[in-house]
Amino acid sequence: MTRLLPVGVCLGLTALWWLAASGSPIFPTPGAVLLGIASLVKDGTLLRHVTASLYRVTYGYGIALLLALPLGILMGWSRTAFTAFNPVVQMLRPISPIAWIPLAILWFGVGDLSPMFLVFLASFFPMVLATSSGVHLVERESPGSSCSPTSSSPARFRPSSPACGWGWASPGWSWSRRRWSRSTPDSASSSWIPAMPECGTTSSWREWS
Repeated sequence: MTRLLPVGVCLGLTALWWLAASGSPIFPTPGAVLLGIASLVKDGTLLRHVTASLYRVTYGYGIALLLALPLGILMGWSRTAFTAFNPVVQMLRPISPIAWIPLAILWFGVGDLSPMFLVFLASFFPMVLATSSGVHLVERESPGSSCSPTSSSPARFRPSSPACGWGWASPGWSWSRRRWSRSTPDSASSSWIPAMPECGTTSSWREWS
């Protein structure tokens, strides 16, 4: 019965939409929306717009990925790099991508470059902070391992365990683990789950000597 609740809510909202839009010269009913979508699919307009949107998102996100991952790894690896780049990242990160729209139009016009730039901004800073936290988490989970930033091994640039690879290559996963800021001991093994360092703060480096 619980599984049917979302379906019931969707049906109820659709019914309210239909009643509110009936007879309105401005708002279309759900049926009119479906007919409009079918018409756009039939003449190929919807496919062209979807392709253009995917093109812009792919390029913006791809460029952010290429730049954010190396910078995040460097910030998580080096205290000097963290100290140098973190203030700039923290200053620009809170600015909403929507607030950049006027500047994007002035700089790049109304073509494809403007939305690509906005997608880049929306993706770049979360990736940098998540990757930096992921690299620092490797140190806390596996101190002295070959992928640890404080390891003296010549092969430390070659991660030797799945944890190292996930900590670096999955910034979104690492970012979600940030909520483990207060860990508790496991009752079965009496081992501690490593706590995630707070991203974007100089306190992330207090454990590093």
